[in-house]
Amino acid sequence: MDTDFVSSAKVINAHKDNIDEIISHILQNKLVVIPYGKKERRVFALVGLANDGVVDRMKKIKSREASQGVAISGIPDVAPFVAELHKTKALVNCARLLKTTPVKLVHRAFNIGAVGLILIAQDWLPKGATMVNREGEITVLIAGEASKEEYDIFPVLYRKLLTQYYKVMVGTSANLHGEDTYHILQQEEALSKLRNHIDVFVYDNLKIGRFPFFKHFTSTTIIDLTGSKPEVVRWGNIHPNRFKAIFPDLIFEPKKLKAYQGREKLYHVLLKNISSRVQKIFQSR
Repeated sequence: MDTDFVSSAKVINAHKDNIDEIISHILQNKLVVIPYGKKERRVFALVGLANDGVVDRMKKIKSREASQGVAISGIPDVAPFVAELHKTKALVNCARLLKTTPVKLVHRAFNIGAVGLILIAQDWLPKGATMVNREGEITVLIAGEASKEEYDIFPVLYRKLLTQYYKVMVGTSANLHGEDTYHILQQEEALSKLRNHIDVFVYDNLKIGRFPFFKHFTSTTIIDLTGSKPEVVRWGNIHPNRFKAIFPDLIFEPKKLKAYQGREKLYHVLLKNISSRVQKIFQSR
């Protein structure tokens, strides 16, 4: 690890050989900051077991009100553990229309990109990990994206936690109230800021990814599936139109699509330009 300061949090390298050690800390109700996501969008997430004590600690770190819920840290595999999929109306309707199952539709949503799905919650979930919708139904938000990258230990760790220990995690962005989410290339700063608030910091020696030019590239598009039709309640880095293939009657308030696409195009142009310049510098040496 290439940092010179001492942290009160235990620092563990983000390597598959350390998955069992990280899980052991999670099972002890410790708060863990871990790298999460794909390449350019790779950020740090704050995770812990889904129980009242862990949720309360997370809310204190984020300075959230007691009434605010915390999302279930997401890989699609977690949905059947926390949600009543066959009672989630819009999900069932879309699955029937596409002649598939609700759980397969959840997997397809996560494969598209960073997404949050609001579903009908199972009874066992702690109150702090749930919300109440307009109809008075108890709901749960699972947020994340599918990842099969070799360097990303999070989905492997989570699947082991689910299948061997039958445990579920809550999660949120790893930052203090009022601060931006920390990108993978900001991990020294993240550790410095968070070290007195957490128990374990999973440090990524590979530092895979490039620093994002636009904050929206690390946000999730949140879709409420508890009504009769799916409805976007927050825009993220994935445009809602991308989800139309699996949620055909998706409702969302239009934004200036050209401006949105323009930012996305500019982002990739800048990345290509910078990569080209860096390559030329090394070739000239």
